[in-house]
Amino acid sequence: MKAITERERDRRSRFTTVYPGDMAPAMLGHSPTTYNLALGCWTHLLAEATTENERHFTAGEWEVLHDLAGKFKWDPDVADPGEQIASVLRRPAWLSPDPHRRDKLAEKVQELDYVRAWAMLWACFHAERQEKATGVRPESWWLLKSRLR
Repeated sequence: MKAITERERDRRSRFTTVYPGDMAPAMLGHSPTTYNLALGCWTHLLAEATTENERHFTAGEWEVLHDLAGKFKWDPDVADPGEQIASVLRRPAWLSPDPHRRDKLAEKVQELDYVRAWAMLWACFHAERQEKATGVRPESWWLLKSRLR
C-alpha cells in the first residue's frame, strides 16, 4: 500500500459529500447547482453572524463554549439552538460553581438567533478540528479571520 503524502491528504480532505436532511430536497430540489447556491448563502450568513458574535462573548466565555460544543450532538432541526445550548450551560457542571457567571453566559447564549447560535457552534467546531490536526488550538480561534488564513 502506497503512503499518502500530506499534500494528497489535504487535496482529498477538500472533497466532501453532502447528505441533506429530509427537508432539503423539498426546498432545493435535487440539483447540485441549488445545493451549491444554498451552501454559499449559508456561508455568507454564518460569516456575518460570526462577526457579530466576536463582540458578544469574552475570551473566557468562548473557551467555555468550546468545551461545551464538542461534548454534545447538535441538531440543525432544533428551532432554537440558543435555548438548547443555554439549557446545557445552566447545568451546574459548566463554567464554574459561580451560578451568577453561569447564568449570565446562558442568558447571552439564549439571546442568539438561529444563525448566530450556529455560527458560535461552527467557530467551536473549527477550533476543535484545527486542534486535532495540529495539536494546538489557534489563538483567538473564535474570530472569523482565524478561519480565513
